[in-house]
Amino acid sequence: MKLLIDMNLSPRWIPLLRDAGWEAVHWSDVGKAEAGDAEIMAYAAAHDYVVVTHDLDFGAILAVTHGKKPSVGSVSDCGCYRNSVAMTSPYVDAGL
Repeated sequence: MKLLIDMNLSPRWIPLLRDAGWEAVHWSDVGKAEAGDAEIMAYAAAHDYVVVTHDLDFGAILAVTHGKKPSVGSVSDCGCYRNSVAMTSPYVDAGL
């Protein structure tokens, strides 16, 4: 599975995900920072990425357009994940 990390998540996710065996890229490495959600979705669909985001708009775009791809994963920031990762990862020293 290929993961495209949205601009609203830190690029620090990339080494963590890659070390865990995921193919991951941050949007800042492949697109413009000011790109809209539709452009990110189109890129992800064309390149078979799953969009990982903190933004709920992506799911809404899929629902409104009846889109089948790309898939979207939403990350919630309750601090729980960061705290659990901090115990096992050297990448979480200043927070993701």
